[in-house]
Amino acid sequence: MIKFAFRSAIATVVIIAVTACVNESNDGDSIITEGDTIPAFSVSGPYGTVSSGDFDGRGGIILLFASYCDSCRELLPEIEKLWDASDNGTIFTFAALSRQTEPETPETVAAYWQECGYTMPYYLDTGGEVYYRFAGQWIPRVYVVGSDRRVTYMSVSNSKLTAREIADEIEKALGITIDL
Repeated sequence: MIKFAFRSAIATVVIIAVTACVNESNDGDSIITEGDTIPAFSVSGPYGTVSSGDFDGRGGIILLFASYCDSCRELLPEIEKLWDASDNGTIFTFAALSRQTEPETPETVAAYWQECGYTMPYYLDTGGEVYYRFAGQWIPRVYVVGSDRRVTYMSVSNSKLTAREIADEIEKALGITIDL
């Protein structure tokens, strides 16, 4: 009986660990939701700096991710398509923020970007400081932000989103057309 209880406890821990970045049915402690104004932030990375002020009058997309997260890895190719369609960020603001908490480091993100051949910029959210202004848990997170800095759409832990679905939300928010 003790062996069974121990095995059950181990199985529960494994399930929780495996699903740590995915929970399709839970909004995962969202602090910022649709209709809210994005919090003030400024983060840097190998591509420069991005801040909440960059969304003023432009709008765009915020992605919160970690390169070790399987769901994030599934979504990132779709986000890369959006980057390509954004004309290198000239059509709308593009902010992919790597949540820099264990085991994520600047080196692991850089290596993953190189391995995948991504050209989209990413920024390093040291210690998850910006992330925790948006939410308490669960990644990836996609926020479409209007030109007034209000969230018009959000997705939590949905690795099945397509570039077209996100583009449709950006088009609605900004009144633009995105060619994919």
